[in-house]
Amino acid sequence: MTLVLTAVCPGFVVQVADRLLTTVPEGRPFDPVANKTVVYRAMDGIVTIAYTGTAYIGNIPTDEWIAGVLWGEAISRGPDGRSPAIAIGRRRVNYDVGLACIKLQEALSALQVKAGVSLTISVSGFMQTNERTRPILVEITRYASPADVSIRHLYPREVLPRGRDFIIGRVGVGLDPEQVHRKLAEHRGPGTAIAVENILASVIREKAAVDQTVGSELMSVIIPSRGRDGVVCRFLDTRPHYSASVADGRAEMENVPIGFSPWLVGMNIVYPPSEQTYVNIVDMGQCDCAIIPRDGDKLNGPGVPGLMSPQQRPSVIRTISPPPDPGWQRLNFDTRNVGPREKDAK
Repeated sequence: MTLVLTAVCPGFVVQVADRLLTTVPEGRPFDPVANKTVVYRAMDGIVTIAYTGTAYIGNIPTDEWIAGVLWGEAISRGPDGRSPAIAIGRRRVNYDVGLACIKLQEALSALQVKAGVSLTISVSGFMQTNERTRPILVEITRYASPADVSIRHLYPREVLPRGRDFIIGRVGVGLDPEQVHRKLAEHRGPGTAIAVENILASVIREKAAVDQTVGSELMSVIIPSRGRDGVVCRFLDTRPHYSASVADGRAEMENVPIGFSPWLVGMNIVYPPSEQTYVNIVDMGQCDCAIIPRDGDKLNGPGVPGLMSPQQRPSVIRTISPPPDPGWQRLNFDTRNVGPREKDAK
């Protein structure tokens, strides 16, 4: 299971998700640092997306499947044939935030779901319409039974949050929303994004202490209402992590801590989850995204080279199958908001 908490605040959105995957029904740890987050640059804004529910669709991690829906085609593989690769170039589809949610809903509807399996996707951020910035907080759910898909708008997009209001979203394991509101109460008004991030992280870790299906290693995404001010992705660790892939046989690198990044789907780039030792800035299309894989004061120091490697993901037995047509990316793309490349791909 998973716990994803989102706070829609006057000047920013913060989403924090744990990264633990567990087996069903045993609840045993399967992958302690699996990515569940996608940052998406839409035509009219930028959103952070996280999921709870089944972790694989076919043999593809669910976060990669989400990134593929938004990128417009299946993500290409790297030289090893297993890890997803960075892709640079014009993406095949360009959705606004609303249409991106609809496409995710359509893709979920097309899945063949086994009995008892469900999937919920949380979408939050800001969109720009008619020179106004509007928040968005949406949940898209594919139910195990009956097999249908719903979209819930938890925050009305027509109105900005008042200066002293927080809207809290939760998907995943059960949690009393008042617990989050009480912790946020002291920060109503002048609270900073990092302060809100710390509170959401503490709530998830308190839950992790009593629920073995929730992890304490977290991914945070902070989106300012002025998207061009830049997005910040932070891996919030509780212990050092090391990687043989990053070290690549070099003894001097075996004890260099690494951190993790989420998926980034920009206008001209798709950046897969990676293990890295440094702060990286990715241009998502008139909006920079800063990836901070660990605490900033421990990064980019003397003697610490900037290295990265695609994150390795374990394979599993299928839990959800894609539609019979393997070209799921061709799902009725709307050509009204895109250029000729998407029309050619239909």
